[in-house]
Amino acid sequence: MSESESNHNARLNARSGADSSGKSSTQYSKSTLAQNMTVEELSHPELQSPNSVLQKNAERRSLPENAVLKMLDFLYWKRLGRYLYIRFVRMQSSPQAIARGLSVGVFSGSFPLLGFQSLIAIALATLFQGNKVVAVASTWISNPLTYFPLFAFNYYIGCWLLRMPGVTNLPTASLNITEWMAMGRDVATALMLGSFVVGIINSVWGYYLGLVVAQRVQASRAAKRK
Repeated sequence: MSESESNHNARLNARSGADSSGKSSTQYSKSTLAQNMTVEELSHPELQSPNSVLQKNAERRSLPENAVLKMLDFLYWKRLGRYLYIRFVRMQSSPQAIARGLSVGVFSGSFPLLGFQSLIAIALATLFQGNKVVAVASTWISNPLTYFPLFAFNYYIGCWLLRMPGVTNLPTASLNITEWMAMGRDVATALMLGSFVVGIINSVWGYYLGLVVAQRVQASRAAKRK
């Protein structure tokens, strides 16, 4: 081997040795850095995958988001109530028509005919010349918060009128007429009878309440115009 070839090989060996030493030093520095870092530092978002960061952020926001959703739900019902009140105040119908609408609305809402209460209220409002908007709004006397207590009360009223013992395992998950009917003819009969009686009582107080409130609201509006 010539002297030039030996010098060339020596330079190649020196370069490869430097590269390998550089890589080993880099690997050593990385491993040393990882060993010296604390758990908190290793869990820094910049050192984690995007999916893990998004998952942790979602978990961290879960409780506040639930609170926000509950607040929005409350504000929705509050805005709905305010909207219905404003519609009631600005209504041009006579107090008697408003009272009849409220009366047939609470009567229809006393039955466990979910999905048909509004249709029944509109039909009765047309028959008795009541305000249809008030009638439909008044069916919300039965709502997700009052379904079970209202219909259970109606059922036990029906049992008392029929002089029959009532069952204790009433359906609570998703109250509808199909579930009540599935419990037997006696349960369905007691429920519908009790709902009719309670509906009549509700329609009476609903009429007089609507009449008094409508008269006062319209009298107040007339006084402000003068």
